[in-house]
Amino acid sequence: MHLSLVVHPERDSARKAAMRIIEVATSLGCEVSAGTSDATEVLDLKPTEGRPDVMVTVGGDGTIMRAAHVALPARVPLLGFNLGAVGFLAEAEPAQLDEVVAFLAAGSYTVEEHMTLEVVLPGEPPQPALNDVVFAKEERQRLVSVSLTVNGEPFHTYRADALVIATPTGSTAYSLSAGGPVVDPDLEAMVVTPVAPHALFGQPVVFAGSTVLGCSAGSSRPIGIDVDGMPVGRVEGEVIVRRSDVPALFVQIDGPTFPGNLVKKLGLREN
Repeated sequence: MHLSLVVHPERDSARKAAMRIIEVATSLGCEVSAGTSDATEVLDLKPTEGRPDVMVTVGGDGTIMRAAHVALPARVPLLGFNLGAVGFLAEAEPAQLDEVVAFLAAGSYTVEEHMTLEVVLPGEPPQPALNDVVFAKEERQRLVSVSLTVNGEPFHTYRADALVIATPTGSTAYSLSAGGPVVDPDLEAMVVTPVAPHALFGQPVVFAGSTVLGCSAGSSRPIGIDVDGMPVGRVEGEVIVRRSDVPALFVQIDGPTFPGNLVKKLGLREN
C-alpha cells in the first residue's frame, strides 16, 4: 500500500497529524510519500505503475480540492482528514487517525465515484472542477452579466454578484451559502446558483448531469472565472461547462451516511 500525503502548509496541527500518519502507516508496512498542498508537483502523480494507491489529505476542504486536481488525471482515490471548520469533503477526523490508517493498510475500504465538471475556455484544453465554477465580478461596484445557454438554447441572462455552477459534491459549498439546494453526491446534476441576483428571477436551477451549459458575457464588463476557488481566466467568448468523463474517486470507510453527514456537518437536528 502506497499512501501519498498532501498536507496543509501552514498548520502545525496538520504537520503533527501527518507525522503520526507516517509513523502508523510505516509500522503497518505502507510506503508513504508527502508534500504540501501548495507544492503538489513533488508528488509526481503520473498514471503509470508505481503511483499511490490512496492520496491522503490533512487540512480542510481547500486542501482536498487542491489535491483533487492532481489526483483526478492520475485516477488516485482521495481520503481527507479534517482539520478545518466544517470539512464536508473529509471522510475522517483526527481522533480516528490510527484506526483509519489501519483500515487503509488492510485495504478495508471502498471507493466512491463523484461527478466532476470540465470547463472549456475558447482555445484552451478542458479544466476539471470538483466543486464548482464561479463567474465573478472583477470590479467591486459592478455586477456580472452572464448569458446562459442550455444545450445550445438561450436560457437566461443573470445579473448578480456572481454565478455559481456546482456539482453535487460542491452543492454544500459556495452554492449552498448563496441559497442553493443540497444535492446528494450519488446523483449526477449541475446546480446553477446566482449570488445576490438583481432580477425577479433569481432562484437556483438544477439541471441534469448530461446538460451542456454555455456561458458568455452579457455586457462589456470583465468577468473572472474561478474553478474550485482558483482563478483560471476571464470570459472571452463562450465558456462551456459540462460533465467530465473523469469522476473524482473518494475513499469510503464505514461511517455516517450522506444524511448523517448533513446532520453532523451542517448542525442539523434529528427528529
